[in-house]
Amino acid sequence: THDKATFQIMLQEDRAGLAELYAASALENNQLTISSSVNKTVLETLQLEVERHRLLVDKFIINRAELGDLKKNINAIDYDPVTSRDVLLTGIFASIWGVNIFVSAGVDEQGLQNVSVPQGVVFAVTEGRYLGAMPVRISLTMLPADQFITGKFQYGYLFGEMIGMAILNPRAVACGVKSGATIPSWMG
Repeated sequence: THDKATFQIMLQEDRAGLAELYAASALENNQLTISSSVNKTVLETLQLEVERHRLLVDKFIINRAELGDLKKNINAIDYDPVTSRDVLLTGIFASIWGVNIFVSAGVDEQGLQNVSVPQGVVFAVTEGRYLGAMPVRISLTMLPADQFITGKFQYGYLFGEMIGMAILNPRAVACGVKSGATIPSWMG
């Protein structure tokens, strides 16, 4: 119960953060419409949206499906030598041009919350200190919430935290969305 509750709370944090990123990405940068698969041109275009403001992209945040696009499109001639070597030797595609690739897996299932980055969405963001803030007032806390109801013991726990999120620099995030991708209601 503790682990499941913790993971669900972390998922809510992720979704709130991604909703903030999505909203901020359109304030100072142009949202990229991706008409085909995600490839190096898409990543470079997103990177340029952020770096034209004299910032450095630190990571791409993508769904596992978009990582598949990158892996299918990789060619040792097209990508930088370090990335090509890593992919060919290990099968791991963790960075490109010195920019980390963060991947979330899973698909949205009806009634379940089990994925963070929606399929068809790609973010390029700077390092956190140039992007925003997430102050924690009360960190994730678990308290026993036992009670005596109708003559039977009921055991339970209460989980809670108090945090805030803010994108302080909307120039520090760019977003690309594949044609036909659905932006979930929690994000937009």
